[in-house]
Amino acid sequence: MDDRGISDAFFTVMSIGIVVLAGILIASTVLAFASSHGKTAADQLKELQEPGLKKGVSAFYYTIDPATSDLASADPNKILPDSYATRRTENAISADASTLPEEAPDQNGMIIWTGYVAIPAEGTYTFTLDSAGGSWLWIDGRQIVANPGNHPRASVSSLPVQLSAGLHRIKARYYYTSEAFCKVTCSHEGHAQELRHYH
Repeated sequence: MDDRGISDAFFTVMSIGIVVLAGILIASTVLAFASSHGKTAADQLKELQEPGLKKGVSAFYYTIDPATSDLASADPNKILPDSYATRRTENAISADASTLPEEAPDQNGMIIWTGYVAIPAEGTYTFTLDSAGGSWLWIDGRQIVANPGNHPRASVSSLPVQLSAGLHRIKARYYYTSEAFCKVTCSHEGHAQELRHYH
């Protein structure tokens, strides 16, 4: 075989090698994409239970001074915490007089819950705030329902919210001047949905 034949054979082998390598890379990319997008919400939650996120939602307790807050306002930023009381991890966004920590005030108090909520399946969800006193709820930084005012126990529901499966940031803010009560519930396309929280 002359030099030209050797050269042609070399380039033929190189071309085949490049094609094979490109095929392997494309297949790997496709498999990785399919793997990441084929995960169920349960798979995602299993991963997120590893070090970094724990079950429960963080609850921060404060006192408030009614003299320096506009308790009738629909703006939660006009109800100001006066002093920090305590923090603890709770299973749900829920509080009443019998479950308050010892350090929390019996009257004129505020609770702020922060963490993540696990959405098991893509779809529309409705959230309800049931509270005695003013309360607000945010999902992924967007306020979706408000139950403002210094009022007796009453409930307000959000409009249906479209959510993807997986974890979403959640925050609730609540104040009370007398006996505390606040609870967040959820329904998924008309059916009650138990909420699982992480922080």
